[in-house]
Amino acid sequence: MGTTTVPELIARAQAISDQEDNFVTRAQWLVWANLKKKELEVKAAQLGVPYHQYDETITLTGALEYTVSEPLAILGLYYVESDGRLRKLKYMDPVQARRIGNGTAGDPTRWWVRRNTDNDITILIQPVPTSGTLLLQCISYPKNLVYDTPSGDNEATVKYPLGWEEYIVLGMAERALAKEETVNPVLDRLIAECNAHIESSAGNYIMASVPTIRNVKEENEGMFDPWVWL
Repeated sequence: MGTTTVPELIARAQAISDQEDNFVTRAQWLVWANLKKKELEVKAAQLGVPYHQYDETITLTGALEYTVSEPLAILGLYYVESDGRLRKLKYMDPVQARRIGNGTAGDPTRWWVRRNTDNDITILIQPVPTSGTLLLQCISYPKNLVYDTPSGDNEATVKYPLGWEEYIVLGMAERALAKEETVNPVLDRLIAECNAHIESSAGNYIMASVPTIRNVKEENEGMFDPWVWL
């Protein structure tokens, strides 16, 4: 899996769209690169590829809700049993959860998620345990691309399998030609071929058939639940 820098993405898009002058500014290239990067990561996740996956541990304190960092999607929430095994909690629709109420104390069996007005992501569970641990499995939210010297939530490189970064390059080139009010049938064909390549290779991705942690206590229930999109 190769690493591609942002200057390389821009240079490739310039070459395809024949934009070697300053008709498109660096700032505009970056805007388009970020738009297409987010599209690509959502596309990969929707195809069942848990790319940029991470686990976040939540320590239970008896609270009714817990605030977590914003992910692109939540793959599942698991309660860590005393023997270390993971028990998957059932996701509930927020409207259904309100009808049930806050519940009583005990080991959790169900959960739902709420986005607050300041865009914090809050996890709510029922019943409410006074101690223990939850494991939240997520796909990370795409970082913002910068030209160089990244800091914080920024990055100056992309890394995708099988040349998937070409999706970003072709999308940038398409935007540049649109700005120039030019149509390029060859570029349209390349974009279609790139989409087909991503969809085909995603279907054979090694983790595509197991998008969530396996529930070892209830192996025949809830193994392939939909992911929670945020």
